[in-house]
Amino acid sequence: MINLINLAAQYVLKVLDFVHNFINTVWSKFADNGWNVIFTLIVGKLLKTHIIDPFLKARSIYVNEAETNPDRVKSLREEMLRTRDAQQKLVKEQSLDIQKTSNASKLKSMEKKRVKHPMEYKGGVANRLGGVSSGEASNQSSKGTR
Repeated sequence: MINLINLAAQYVLKVLDFVHNFINTVWSKFADNGWNVIFTLIVGKLLKTHIIDPFLKARSIYVNEAETNPDRVKSLREEMLRTRDAQQKLVKEQSLDIQKTSNASKLKSMEKKRVKHPMEYKGGVANRLGGVSSGEASNQSSKGTR
């Protein structure tokens, strides 16, 4: 039990010795370079308050005025409308192209799915039910009369 207390006391002494050495090292560095550190802090604070902050404030005012300038806003609006019109024209052209290709593909698929008369395979004209040839039947169906 006494050995445990001695070990704890030695540990506490080592920690306190480390803290003491650290404080002495920092104090000696500050004693050597303290005025340099103080001078640097003062110059940095003066630069920030008298040069950097006014510059940033003036810049933010300039940016805000540029964003709300009526002439600039008007020109930006006109440019935006021109761009939007060009985009809409492009989209319309693309949609027309897509529609044409889809209609052509639909017609091809309908023709592939259509059941052909055996005479059509032989190169002749096929007669549909009712004695009407295939050419006449398509003309009649397009007119709406059957």
